[in-house]
Amino acid sequence: MAAHQTFEVIVCKKLEEIASRIAALENGQTSLQRSISLIMPPVLSPTPAIDGPVAPDGFHLEKLYDGFTKYEWRLMACLWGKKTIEEEDVLEAVYGHDHDMKENALRSLRKRLNRKLTKMQFPGEVIPINGHLALNLFKNSAGVKKGS
Repeated sequence: MAAHQTFEVIVCKKLEEIASRIAALENGQTSLQRSISLIMPPVLSPTPAIDGPVAPDGFHLEKLYDGFTKYEWRLMACLWGKKTIEEEDVLEAVYGHDHDMKENALRSLRKRLNRKLTKMQFPGEVIPINGHLALNLFKNSAGVKKGS
């Protein structure tokens, strides 16, 4: 009796396989196309990159800008999406919780980063505002600042 049930299971599976092949042929799919589709995953259109920091050393803003140092990247990443951040909080985000860096180090990093941003034609700059820092983005790559 068990052998008879096993035979029925095998026959049912074969019938399902034949039915799926017939359906594929009716839809115009050849056996070669079917075999290829089982081996190769479908080609998907690339997902557009999201603007913002891209680890380990890049930043995407309409295109990818890369080659930032660890500290430059951390500065950009901590400012991204925020209006302003207090300098002490930026120091902690860039250099870590137990940092012994002073505001002079942050000023030097900001100036070095802004020179690099200008050189790579990045549409923005890091600016100080009353003890805070901000990532000021331009309206376009021609250097027209937002709000101008």
